[in-house]
Amino acid sequence: MAKKTSAEAPAPAAPAKRTTEEKAQRKADKASQRATKSLTDDRAEKKANQKQTLKSAAKQLQKELDARMSEVVARIRKETKAKLKEVVKDATRRLDVDTERMFEQALHTIVRHYDSIAPGRTTDINLPAPVATEDLEA
Repeated sequence: MAKKTSAEAPAPAAPAKRTTEEKAQRKADKASQRATKSLTDDRAEKKANQKQTLKSAAKQLQKELDARMSEVVARIRKETKAKLKEVVKDATRRLDVDTERMFEQALHTIVRHYDSIAPGRTTDINLPAPVATEDLEA
């Protein structure tokens, strides 16, 4: 077996020295890649931010809409209640007037009926007929 000597094994080739132009180009390429990655990340981040902002705005608008709807519903209920009270009051007044008129008509009907049955009588008590003065003198 032969010993390996440094003469037999080729020494690894030393990397070739890069020129300043190559270094600058490589540096520019890396910066470009970073910028592209940053832009992509920025766009994704902006998109996520925008989505979150829109969600928050939509949620806020929904809360405002719900509050406004509650106010409108409360106002409508209040107005409806007031109108209903007014309608009931008016109907009650009309019913009272109609009832009073009907009682008056019934009373007049009863009085007329009674007058037609017993004409000339002012009371129910039967009084003896007045005695004629001519009959007494004779």
